[in-house]
Amino acid sequence: MKLIKICVLLLASVAIIATACNQQTNSSSYELSPSDSAKIAFYDKYFLESDGFIPNEKNKPVDAAIAEKCVDLYLSTKGRLNPKEIKKMLSTESVSFKMAELTPWLQDSLRNVKFDNMRVCLGVYDVPALENGNKPDSLAGKLTVYLWPYLGDEKAVKSTNGAQPIKIKPFNLGDLHP
Repeated sequence: MKLIKICVLLLASVAIIATACNQQTNSSSYELSPSDSAKIAFYDKYFLESDGFIPNEKNKPVDAAIAEKCVDLYLSTKGRLNPKEIKKMLSTESVSFKMAELTPWLQDSLRNVKFDNMRVCLGVYDVPALENGNKPDSLAGKLTVYLWPYLGDEKAVKSTNGAQPIKIKPFNLGDLHP
């Protein structure tokens, strides 16, 4: 009797799987459009492979002073690192940014900032930058990039009505691969 119940359950499972496979092969593929930001965010959060240092952590604009320090650290140390530091820094092959998080920052920049080029600035994480982004200290010394709007050769600023211009927060805290 027990063997019959197991066989019936197994047969029912096979039938369900076969039906699901048949429906999947007969359906047309669904493509996301750039305007499907909620679906893109859901996809990013639950389906993207992430070799990043904290999977699914938010990519976001960061304080300009912290970013400048990381860029300066890269520029000042690239010629005087020991082999172990160089190996760690160069272990970053790429940095990815989730479109659902990058798009609002980029749209805000296009609306509120006068700039004519976007620079991809190299930087090296230090502990304060990692703490600001809620990232582990073990990533200190790894290479990263900052997306930074420029007007000519100067960092772009957000103009305010008569007040002091505001420094733009560059975009960072992407997922480092590997």
